[in-house]
Amino acid sequence: MNIVVNGRFSQYKTGVGRVIENYLRHLSRIDSRNTYYIYVNREFVDLIRLDNPNFVVLSNGVSGGNALLNHLWTQTGLLRAIHRHQADLAILPQINLILRKRCPILLFQHDLIEYHLVNQRWYKMWFRSFAIPRAVRLADRIVSVSRSTTEDMRKFLGTPLEKVVTIHSGVDLERFGPRDPAESAWRIRDKYGIEAPYVLYVGTLTLPQKNLIRLVEAFNLVLQRRGGIKLLLAGAMGKDSHLILRRIAELGLDQQVILPGYVDDDDLAYLYSAAGVFSFPSEYEGLGMPVLEAMACGCPVVTSNVSSLPEVADGAALLVDPHDTQAIATAIDKAMYDTELRQMLVKEGFARAREFSWEKAAGRLLEVINSFGQRP
Repeated sequence: MNIVVNGRFSQYKTGVGRVIENYLRHLSRIDSRNTYYIYVNREFVDLIRLDNPNFVVLSNGVSGGNALLNHLWTQTGLLRAIHRHQADLAILPQINLILRKRCPILLFQHDLIEYHLVNQRWYKMWFRSFAIPRAVRLADRIVSVSRSTTEDMRKFLGTPLEKVVTIHSGVDLERFGPRDPAESAWRIRDKYGIEAPYVLYVGTLTLPQKNLIRLVEAFNLVLQRRGGIKLLLAGAMGKDSHLILRRIAELGLDQQVILPGYVDDDDLAYLYSAAGVFSFPSEYEGLGMPVLEAMACGCPVVTSNVSSLPEVADGAALLVDPHDTQAIATAIDKAMYDTELRQMLVKEGFARAREFSWEKAAGRLLEVINSFGQRP
């Protein structure tokens, strides 16, 4: 089959971009039958390396920073690409609004946060409220990243479950694994000026989804009891991040809360490995990849008891009510200072992370892709 992939999100190494990159990389190792035409933003064509000659990376001619032109390309350039390559299948790794359907569509659904939280500007919420139901209706098959997201599709969109296949995304064990403690401590101290112990969060600094004001307040409670610890919030600034910064200032934590910005994968594994605990009290996640990355690096995890996070953790993390600041603080304290509990979380976390294999996920996805070629 000839397959056209809208890969314009693949250059961003967070969330959807990380999922796309890993699927393409692992599919290219196991699929020698199908030909993939992967369209990415023009500045990223030379950055994506896939050894399989059947995986062809092409420019869509649009800059990654221009959201409007990227949406217009989806309506024009993507349709032309489908026609040019005589595509038997189009893969949309993210919700894309397509007004005309030219071939069968395999769509990825990562989350339905809009139905739980107002997490975008009003005009983005309006656009997605129009685009998501239409994209789901047009898709022939939908890959959902968790059982939680699959249930949301049934509940909020009325999507027939026979149209959906749930495939857990993997954790990249080639990049995320335990690092030498001494090397980790030296590297984090040298680059970020941080001495262990510290509480770690990884992800965009955004509200309300990531619940970071409560995390800061919970850290402050632990700090008052223990002292001598830091909170490291690793990630780019997002929506309403100024409110997080204001709360940090109000609590007088400017010296205790470290904001290194976006951290690349090479440093991230060391941050996880050296952390006292990884705290991720999100109010909603489609999957929650950082939880798995932390587990793979041997870092004990505290996360929320809502959405997909209990499904991901499955007994290998401390689960808390994300709206209960005291509960978050208590769990952080236990995970950092209860030696027996800490050892159990590390052991169970290693085992749980290994269950989320990209090889297994790509193999399951290839079965779904090949099923299109078997249709009459």
